Amino acid sequence: MTTTDFSDIAACGLFCGNCGSHTRGRCVGCKAGGGMVNNCQIRTCVADKGYVSCGECAELETCEFVNPTGLVPRAMGKVMSLVFRSDKAGNLQYLKEHGPEAFVEYKRQQGKI
Repeated sequence: MTTTDFSDIAACGLFCGNCGSHTRGRCVGCKAGGGMVNNCQIRTCVADKGYVSCGECAELETCEFVNPTGLVPRAMGKVMSLVFRSDKAGNLQYLKEHGPEAFVEYKRQQGKI
């Protein structure tokens, strides 16, 4: 039996495989402590709950970490999605509906893994 590698799925739903720094080996990815935020509350929460990403959490729609209400945090989320060329909200929805195994297969079919 083989296990699926989820290391390219950031806790917040970003897909590390779309990030140039990650694909060039300059960033180890969220799960290994990389990324832009050293003390990421989302990464801590996901790890504490034993999830691959927020997409597995029943509190996804109401989570203040994932869906911030302030203008600056919402804007930063959009900027991060643009910088990393990753649709965080779309990825989380896909993860919620299909699970991390199907998400990895989806990205594999796109040639991203």
